[in-house]
Amino acid sequence: MNLSNLFKALFFVLAGIIGYLALTPDADLADAARPGLLDDVARTALFGVTIAPDLVTHFFAFAALGAVLPLARINVLSSPIIAFIALYAFGYALEYGQGEWNMRSNDLRDLWANALGAAVGLGIGYFFETVRRRIERLARSLRPSRLDASLPGALSRLP
Repeated sequence: MNLSNLFKALFFVLAGIIGYLALTPDADLADAARPGLLDDVARTALFGVTIAPDLVTHFFAFAALGAVLPLARINVLSSPIIAFIALYAFGYALEYGQGEWNMRSNDLRDLWANALGAAVGLGIGYFFETVRRRIERLARSLRPSRLDASLPGALSRLP
């Protein structure tokens, strides 16, 4: 199995899980939303600003999507700008769906956390994709070519 196919599958699984959790009513998640380490970390002041745990969750969910997307090598989303717009549109659709279907409340801060997470994740993903391409290019340049393999035979035929 190709590694990019594995990342494609991971991307769509993550998107499905995020979509499901974003559109599931809060009552179903009441037992899962117990205070824990993430809440403690999220409530700490960062540069004098206290961050809500919900925003941290949105940030990391979209950072994960953004980090996996460049490694998935989806041709339509190969441009960083188009990839960011696609992730932003996905986040917007989820927030709109939350408000439209009255299951949960939509919040503009969640949309900003999604966008910031997508941008950071895409930066990380494109960094690793660039490193992977450079390693591949270096490995190709170090591989012996067919010309190198036929060189001794060609040299022996010279007068």
